[in-house]
Amino acid sequence: MGIDTRAKTKRQTSVTLASGEASTVHQTRMIRSPTDKRSHDSLSTSTTETATTEMDITTTLQSILKRLKGIEEQQKKYEARLLTIEEDTMKRCDEQIGAESEQIHQILTEVRQEIRGDIRVIKEQIEQLGEGNNLQGGETRRQRIASGQNLYGNNRQASVYESQQLPLSQENLQGRQEYTPRSKFAKPQLLVFEAKSNERPLKFLRQLEKFIGFARIADDEFLLIIGQALKGAAAEWWDVVSEQVGTWEEFSKLFIARFWNASIQKRIRGMLDTGYYKEHSGQTRVTYAMKLIGDARDLRPQKTDEEIVQMLSKHYNQAIDEAGLDETLVKFLEVSDTQAGEIECIIPSHATRVGRRFFPLYTTPPGVLVASDSGDLRHVTVADSKC
Repeated sequence: MGIDTRAKTKRQTSVTLASGEASTVHQTRMIRSPTDKRSHDSLSTSTTETATTEMDITTTLQSILKRLKGIEEQQKKYEARLLTIEEDTMKRCDEQIGAESEQIHQILTEVRQEIRGDIRVIKEQIEQLGEGNNLQGGETRRQRIASGQNLYGNNRQASVYESQQLPLSQENLQGRQEYTPRSKFAKPQLLVFEAKSNERPLKFLRQLEKFIGFARIADDEFLLIIGQALKGAAAEWWDVVSEQVGTWEEFSKLFIARFWNASIQKRIRGMLDTGYYKEHSGQTRVTYAMKLIGDARDLRPQKTDEEIVQMLSKHYNQAIDEAGLDETLVKFLEVSDTQAGEIECIIPSHATRVGRRFFPLYTTPPGVLVASDSGDLRHVTVADSKC
């Protein structure tokens, strides 16, 4: 019995120990369980954040790739637009160059035609100078009048100084020299001014300005052109004043002050008031009148055609009735270019000259042409006239 009791007690002790160990293990498990749970939650959270970060990175990369693609497309559009603009610009430049070339060609053609016309006029004047006052070869009066009209009817152009311009005279065309510019196009010839008494300073100034405009001389080259155009006394004057000139306006002002000043114009007025045509001077009436008309038109203040006719009529032996004639220079030349002694005077009949009509004059013996009431011209002798 005692042995049974000890065995029973031992079993109870073992059970108790086993129960205690189980409780301890359970408690230990209960104690370690919160830590494991937090670790597991932390791991889950870290995994979720990593997945989210990867998704954000992927989204960002996709956005960047999309923007790069858009930039590439925009760059292609800009390149295409730039190419189009370049082609349009080249096309416009080609068109502009072609238009300017055509314009230059047209201007040069007109200049060549004008020069040919001037040469033709010079040849006619030389022939007239060789023949003297009495033209040979059976030339009729009508042809001579037409020749006088051509001298004033052609090549008259406007300028910055006056509304009318006489054609190139023989004197001013002497001494022309060629000018070779840098351009591949031919340029008009350059006129020369030597400050001689038979030259017209204002006419030279106008033609030099026209030459610079036609030849398209650059601003830094026109002073060289002036130096080439001035010869003799004019070149010596230019050597003195060239450093004072920087623009065309300055040159024009100094040139006029030297070669067309008040004293020179006063001398020209004296010649117009007191001069006369010399029959054996070697000049025709047309050539003589052309020079005086050009000088008179260059005077400042400028004289009208009527005043010029009134002054020039005193230079000839023929008496011209200004009130009865249409006072233009061409009609004045028609009267002044008649043969010497052909007409002594013209007596107008104001009742028949309505509107200042000009009656043609026919060759008659020395005497007087009188306009009748019917408008016809009848011839009377010098003794019958009161001129």
